[in-house]
Amino acid sequence: MTSTPGPMIAVFSVIRSALLWIGAAIGTLCLILFLLGVAFGIRPQAVVSGSMEPTLPTGSLILVKPEPVVDVRAGDIVTAALPDGRGTVTHRVVALDKDRNGVTSLTLKGDANLADDPVPYPVATVGKHLATIPGLGTLALAFRTPAGLAAVALVTVVFLAVVLLPGRKARRRPDRAHR
Repeated sequence: MTSTPGPMIAVFSVIRSALLWIGAAIGTLCLILFLLGVAFGIRPQAVVSGSMEPTLPTGSLILVKPEPVVDVRAGDIVTAALPDGRGTVTHRVVALDKDRNGVTSLTLKGDANLADDPVPYPVATVGKHLATIPGLGTLALAFRTPAGLAAVALVTVVFLAVVLLPGRKARRRPDRAHR
């Protein structure tokens, strides 16, 4: 005769199984995004301001692909290096101008801004907007902070503990009639 596991053990088993499936799904998604990045040069970028709302909500994660400036058209959303070299900006292309030296400069404007950006962006390549994932940029930025890294470490330890700890097995009781 065997005893059936208690309700707490059954709940633990369901939670453990669900965590394994969730972990596998997240791992698969991360692997796919990594391979897309390696194969096609796709990069994630977090949207940190409201200058492109409602098209690109603050806190979104956008995926951009490097493109030569010759493939860019007015109306495209691009990520370009700031002229002072201190970061990037993601705005819509208003105009393209080529100077006599062959350098192309972009005039950009945020959808929520009333005026064009104050200075043109001399570029050879830009990151062309491919996709937007609302909310994920905030999470990605949080992981770059000490508190975010600590939270990731804590969740990882708890996940591993739940998955790797052995579950209780039902004990077999000897059947006295078979002795």
